[in-house]
Amino acid sequence: MPWDQANKSHHLVLSLIDTDGNPLTASDPAGQQQPFRIEADFEAGRPAGIAPGTPLDVPVALNLGPIPLMPGGRYVWVLSIDGHTDEDWRLPFTVRPMATAPTSS
Repeated sequence: MPWDQANKSHHLVLSLIDTDGNPLTASDPAGQQQPFRIEADFEAGRPAGIAPGTPLDVPVALNLGPIPLMPGGRYVWVLSIDGHTDEDWRLPFTVRPMATAPTSS
């Protein structure tokens, strides 16, 4: 986070999309399909003694339950902060393929 954005409220959105850019969906409590996304507000403070202008780290930890991903599928986590995103804020990954049962001889 840039130095000048410390001690201000910010809003983050973490979305999960497929390789075509379509949002992954999940059922809400009413059974309706909704885009899989996490939203949160945060504020980062400046640590004592840090040099003026130093970029600030903002650690975030998430505890997620099962997500319905296709084996062998490719997906991308996309982060936006206050409606802005950057190519460096994208994390692509591939789901492991389904394990195959060993064949007996």
